Amino acid sequence: MFDSLILPDAYGSAAGQLLIAVDFGHPGSACEPDWSALRSACKRGSEGLGLALAQTMFTHPWYEWQLRPVASQLGTTSKGLQAALFRDGYSYESALRRCRRLHGMLERGHSGCFFTRVSEPAPIQATAR
Repeated sequence: MFDSLILPDAYGSAAGQLLIAVDFGHPGSACEPDWSALRSACKRGSEGLGLALAQTMFTHPWYEWQLRPVASQLGTTSKGLQAALFRDGYSYESALRRCRRLHGMLERGHSGCFFTRVSEPAPIQATAR
């Protein structure tokens, strides 16, 4: 979900870079979570469900992420959702805790910290010859 790189400078201070893999331009990131996309990920099986749910949790920090209502929205039970996430290497509570911790860290920041939204470069299109 995110990667960080911290390197010391010549004076012993550290500079860092945090890359967050989230599509903030997605139309669902403005209000309600995109339940149809999450339901699709849930129906495909466990692969990719954890990442999709964690990204949605991160882009919707104000949403009340309770396990039972989320499972109901996805058409499964709480245990079914937890089992699917476990098979994908995720834990519901752990993903939610990490997203909240990261949001808190980004909100607090430091006077010397700044955050820049970086767009992925457009893929190079092959031209016909």
